[in-house]
Amino acid sequence: MNTIIHLAGEQPLPVYIGVMQFDCPRHILAVTDRTTPVGETVRNVCSATGRDVELLKLDAYDMQASVHAIETLLAGQKPAEWGFNLTGGTKPMFAAAYKAAQQMNATPFYIETTNHTVDWLDGSGRQEPLRPVIPSVGTFIQLAGYESMPAPEAPSPLNSVDGLRLLESMWKQRDKLQGWYRTIGRHMQYPGVPFSESQTNLKGLKVSAELKGPREGYAGTLRIDHDEITLSPWPTIAKFICGGWLEDYLFHKLQDLYRQKKITDLCENLYVTAADTTSKQQDPFQEFDLAFSDGFFLTVVECKAGDIDQSHIQKLENLARRFGGHFGRGILVAGRADRLDPIRERIERSSIISAVAADVVVRKPDVLLNIPPGSVLASISESNSRHRR
Repeated sequence: MNTIIHLAGEQPLPVYIGVMQFDCPRHILAVTDRTTPVGETVRNVCSATGRDVELLKLDAYDMQASVHAIETLLAGQKPAEWGFNLTGGTKPMFAAAYKAAQQMNATPFYIETTNHTVDWLDGSGRQEPLRPVIPSVGTFIQLAGYESMPAPEAPSPLNSVDGLRLLESMWKQRDKLQGWYRTIGRHMQYPGVPFSESQTNLKGLKVSAELKGPREGYAGTLRIDHDEITLSPWPTIAKFICGGWLEDYLFHKLQDLYRQKKITDLCENLYVTAADTTSKQQDPFQEFDLAFSDGFFLTVVECKAGDIDQSHIQKLENLARRFGGHFGRGILVAGRADRLDPIRERIERSSIISAVAADVVVRKPDVLLNIPPGSVLASISESNSRHRR
């Protein structure tokens, strides 16, 4: 096929997937007044990949006018060179494109977003699996009409051997550290304000945290038993202690999936802003703890080292739907398995998110790739049982 006409619906992802499935010289998005912004978004995102896309304005409800517009556009081309992607559009647009395809002996097809297939509508019943064409988390965000940017640069324990050792210590002592969160949590409201906290017997554990002032470059020092690290500047040390450490630790563990090419992109602390090209200074309105793509799905991971409530679940559902649509999933990872009990019923009613204990993820990172929506995995045994089913 040298030319494909794609019917644009109200969701940009299926249209984008259709365009990126086929390497042909000419892609045309058939849009209406209502779906023109969708077409423009898809065109802009495709242009960044070097793929040019044209827009064709059709009447949403006048089938004959749409047939005429399509025939006029393709006049002079050989029928075998045409293709029609009938995934989106109104019913009259679908009928018009299908009629034009029949009259011109061209090939119609449909992008099946549930089973992830290309379904050919030429009477053959042929289906082909979709190719993974969305390798970047940022592409999902752009198609939703937003922009992504990394969190403000800050020192990370992941950048040193001592830091990784400290994260391992926090992981092993995570149950005991829960008793320290309330004390340290008071300092989260005032990042950069110096403080010093220590306990010599936190259920047998010795811990201390200190944040220096501006003269000392806002240096932060954290000690967990015999493991200690100092980073400068570290004004967010309190946030790190109360849960940021779990995000860092899981990000470290999930990097194996990226190295094994089981996922195509992995992000931590990704900020999302409005796509406002006129403003150089943009305030983030959402933040992803972790997010990854496998080429098909956007998976948003919310990490909770402490308590979990309904607002966390609702936030995750909104993120997965807004930025992934049919191709979005949310996974809530709880630092402690018992934190999943109060929310189990709510998660099991969800069609887009699931929940899993961090211990399961650390021991079996692959569980994040295939956990079905509505699942709650509090233990390895639950994970193994579901896998066998």
